[in-house]
Formats: sequence, C-alpha cells, structure tokens
Amino acid sequence: MRFRITPHGGHDVPADALEQLLASLTSRRSKARFRKVGTEIRVDWGRDDGGWDRPERQELEREQLLELVREACLTEPPLRLDWYAVGPLE
Repeated sequence: MRFRITPHGGHDVPADALEQLLASLTSRRSKARFRKVGTEIRVDWGRDDGGWDRPERQELEREQLLELVREACLTEPPLRLDWYAVGPLE
C-alpha cells in the first residue's frame, strides 16, 4: 500500500517538520520505505499480496504507519504527532 504524510493543516507546523520526521523514520527498522516528494513524505508500506479486502487492509496498515509516526514523535522531543496527517496515496 502507498501512503502520504503531510503537515496537518490545522496546526502551526515548523518549516522543517517533515525533514525531521523523515530523518527519524528512515533510521527505524520497519517494513516501510520513505521518501520526500515536494511537501509530503511518500510511504510504500509492505507488499500487495492480495487476499485481504483492500479498504480493510488499507486502514490496518494506515494505523500501523500512524503508530510508527507516534513512536517517532515520542522519542524525538521536538516532534509532535498533531503536526502530521497520514492518509492513503491514491
């Protein structure tokens, strides 16, 4: 599945918030690949092996990615979870 992480529109987000998060995420072991594209972080999560209903799998994997972002924010004090929005990349 593919996702995007963007600055959350309802918060005053520092200009380098995506770069800080990307540095933290890429240093972690996970089944995701991260890259910055413009004003968002693109995420390739796992692999598409069929078998699951797409919306169900998409929500499960989005929650797993959100947990990874949450962990990064907890371990990197300047980062705040409410700075970021995580959604599918269609």
